[in-house]
Amino acid sequence: MSITADRAEGFVHLTVDGSARLGVKISGHKRSMAGQLQSLRRGHGWIVTGERIESWEIEGLIEHGGAIYAYGPFHESAPITEIFTMQTDDAIERLTRIVSSIRTLIERSNDPQRYEPDLILSLNDGGLLLLPGDIIDGVLSAQTESERVGAFDTFNHPDLEGERNACFLVGVLAYRVLTGKLPYSAETTEEVHQRIREHRVLPPHLALPGTRIELSDLTVRSLDAEQSASLDEWQRVLERSLSEGVRSEIPAEERIRLEEEGQRFSKSAESGYQRRDFFRKNWRTMAIVAGIVVIVGAVGGTILKNALKPRITQGMSPKQVVSLFYTSMDSFNSQAMQDCVIDGAGKAAINEATNLFVISRVREGYEGTTGYVPAQKWLDEGKPQLPSGTSVYGVADLKIVQSSTGEFTVSYQKWEPVQSSGNQPQEGSGPVLMKVQGWTMQDKVYLKDEGKFWAIYRIDHTERQSIGPPLTITNPNIPASPGARALPPKAPATQSR
Repeated sequence: MSITADRAEGFVHLTVDGSARLGVKISGHKRSMAGQLQSLRRGHGWIVTGERIESWEIEGLIEHGGAIYAYGPFHESAPITEIFTMQTDDAIERLTRIVSSIRTLIERSNDPQRYEPDLILSLNDGGLLLLPGDIIDGVLSAQTESERVGAFDTFNHPDLEGERNACFLVGVLAYRVLTGKLPYSAETTEEVHQRIREHRVLPPHLALPGTRIELSDLTVRSLDAEQSASLDEWQRVLERSLSEGVRSEIPAEERIRLEEEGQRFSKSAESGYQRRDFFRKNWRTMAIVAGIVVIVGAVGGTILKNALKPRITQGMSPKQVVSLFYTSMDSFNSQAMQDCVIDGAGKAAINEATNLFVISRVREGYEGTTGYVPAQKWLDEGKPQLPSGTSVYGVADLKIVQSSTGEFTVSYQKWEPVQSSGNQPQEGSGPVLMKVQGWTMQDKVYLKDEGKFWAIYRIDHTERQSIGPPLTITNPNIPASPGARALPPKAPATQSR
């Protein structure tokens, strides 16, 4: 037995008793797989060529360079990820053959597949070789989590199986071919699964204007578990794309419009995902805080008591009422904001201030700090780096312009924390890296004269634009407040528009 050549990473070309064999690396340590040949032989892989399907059997194990390889019949082949380096039309043609083979396998086999594309081989005769599940398990067990995320988790939907998961695989492959990027990027299995479930993917025709719309649409639907897709549809769409063109020339004006739409889509999708991810990670703490409010009744009692008092806006001009409403956000003074409105106006902002009031008071009792710096103060000081566990929130650069009696245009910046992407330190292991996102906002505000006071009865949010990408504001070299413990700052819910 001898190894005559290394092939693609993880594969070797063997000569056993004068005959060619294909070897697959299943472990980096000899001891980890020694003696397991009998177990491996209970399973087998599949070779699918057109409508024909046959098994691929494991024949033995061999050690090479300190690693263990399983081997079986030899076929000239290359991993299907080779399509990532091909010209687009060639890659789509290869993907069409891959879809045909997977469809045949699913129709003719009861073996549910989970896919690692680096271990799925396109054969030179047009077929497909899918290796045994035991081999895939051996490869996965030898990988680091980061390697497994990039080679396996990204290509399999955590909640789908059978044909629907196969469509997800094809969607990921197509997205990479069409855009040059994988649809999901993460370093941990948990994070990539969460992104697959919740993150809205930028459609390929917006990522690269001119891409065939029906191909872009099918790609996005295949990645979304709540939408329908089938391998039959993939076969038809890919074949039409080959005959009619994967991409087409579009006017420069249309290209610019689509690129701008894609930029807005990406910002909105990422911002929405970060908000959902924050509350998913912190709902227990939020629930505990809510329980404290219910049990103690502090906030409810305060509101009831203050409801019997005259409004603090009595005697104020309409402009002063508007100013009080917006500046009260910084101090989470929901009662003052409530005194400024009637008929449910500003409800989302008032609820946000109420929640932050409770959270900041609990945290102040726990750590000796609310954990927030007012946005205007932070901007006036030149956006300094802040201690670990501190964030920025509030309104800045407030401008109020009166259009007519009881009607104002309000322009301002709104700054709020967002959850940092990527790995974060485990609780108690180090500083929590915080980011903040700024928005330029414009509202139309309408007031009524209620006799003894002016009150806002309607707020229309007319403009909301991000101020660049989120900014990292944590400086690990600045110590947290004395007595602070491992309770990270809480980001507020973004006011709905």
